[in-house]
Amino acid sequence: MINRRHFLKAAGLISIGAMVDADVTTEETEQPIDLDALVFSPTQIRFVQGATNANSTLISILAHKDYADNIDIFDQNKNSIAFQHKLIDFKLSEFVIHQLFIDGLSIQNEYSLLVTSKKLSTASQKNFKTLDWNRQDYKIAFLSCSSHNHGEPTVMSNMEKKLNQSNSDVLFFLGDAVYADTSRDVVAGRPATPENAYKLYVKTLMELGLYSSDRLKPIFAIFDDHDLAYNDADSNHPHLNLMTQIFRAIYPVDHRINGISMGPGCAFSMKAFGWRFVFIDGRSFRDGNRSVFLGPRQMNWLNTLLQNDSSPCFFISSQQFFNYKFFSESFEKTSPEELSEFIKFIKNHPSPCAFMAGDVHYSQIHEIDKSTFGYTTYELSSSAFFSLSAKQFGKRSVRNGQLAYYGYPNFIEFKQINNTASSIQFQLTCVSEKNSKEFEMQLSITK
Repeated sequence: MINRRHFLKAAGLISIGAMVDADVTTEETEQPIDLDALVFSPTQIRFVQGATNANSTLISILAHKDYADNIDIFDQNKNSIAFQHKLIDFKLSEFVIHQLFIDGLSIQNEYSLLVTSKKLSTASQKNFKTLDWNRQDYKIAFLSCSSHNHGEPTVMSNMEKKLNQSNSDVLFFLGDAVYADTSRDVVAGRPATPENAYKLYVKTLMELGLYSSDRLKPIFAIFDDHDLAYNDADSNHPHLNLMTQIFRAIYPVDHRINGISMGPGCAFSMKAFGWRFVFIDGRSFRDGNRSVFLGPRQMNWLNTLLQNDSSPCFFISSQQFFNYKFFSESFEKTSPEELSEFIKFIKNHPSPCAFMAGDVHYSQIHEIDKSTFGYTTYELSSSAFFSLSAKQFGKRSVRNGQLAYYGYPNFIEFKQINNTASSIQFQLTCVSEKNSKEFEMQLSITK
């Protein structure tokens, strides 16, 4: 059987990153969301540790507006730590966001964050550490697409267990961390209302163990269309500014973290772990005619970054850079002219570059022939953490450049091996619900 939503996808009436075949599994069964029935206990508090370096971190706390009276931070010797506090209330829910900027920290210490409610006589404590950007031995987990519109809770739970078992030091979210629109919104071709979108942000944080674990892990995130609550969102999104603010309130990144370079829209960059990581924004400047992907301001920002820093670059996008399948969104499909200019920037860069994307509901390693950049490099995809599965639909041959593929819930682990100005080596492992190593490959890029 193929349901109405799958028929619409197959017929091209709904644009998505990956199309599934007709063999619908339990994991992919529709799970309609009754937004009016979403009621969360005021005692529930959720935490996101955002951009973090050795001395500073940003932490967002989602809590009911009446039940988070005191916030305290202590070091391991029980000394009180000062911090900046900003209350963010979008007036969309009873739940508000407390955003903290904590400076003057030490990489050697562990810290405790304590939120107390006088009314309820309750307390919630979380532990966190900072990140030494000079180290190259951290393990990074690349994630995208964690959908509450689809999938059984067991799949979500199993993938979260695998993520915990991986012991990754830092998480890079490549888009669709939150599905803030419903399936009905997608079928109707409309954005979710801000009120409904915010409900789904609250739902996601409340239900994912990632945001309630005792030990926080830094998350560096870029948005995609479902984070913006509008399938195939572009610059014509009627709630673009508000949804961008909501996303960055939940997943904070800003210039207060020394070494973060903020770009146009949601874009940002940082020099860390032996790389220049560049998170690009493929939604805010994309035009309705699908001829602009990054836009002039973002293209100029990227060119300046490459001219002023000779480090190896890892470009991170919510959508794939190159066009592999007719139904997938990509930089190349949207704006081949911009991509050609982008390729020129990279060819003039003295160090090697690599690429990572989410969106397509499969993970892959794709080899880019040296005819494109003058050296062999790779575009990697990591998707979906849990959501609809592409199964075998995105699979291509090694002859066509696809060296590894997996089309069910998974994420990619990145481990550095060696890095110099002209040569980089790293290991990628695809972790699935059932297997800690669906594929593993050591890659080397030399310019």
